[in-house]
Amino acid sequence: MGIIFIVLLVIIGWLAFRYVSQGNLDLLKSDPSGSSRSPEDTLKRRLAEGKIDEKEYDRILRTLRS
Repeated sequence: MGIIFIVLLVIIGWLAFRYVSQGNLDLLKSDPSGSSRSPEDTLKRRLAEGKIDEKEYDRILRTLRS
């Protein structure tokens, strides 16, 4: 029974490490509220990642600045 518990702990720890290292778990980051990022920073990041195109970027940027 004890060995199963240890194996489960190792697996959970490994999965948590992978999840955090990929940046998917914001709870363990230094600023979980995201207050250091402005909406424009987030928009620039989305454009750089290819999640939105330049036309969508310009449209949202105009909306943010109005």
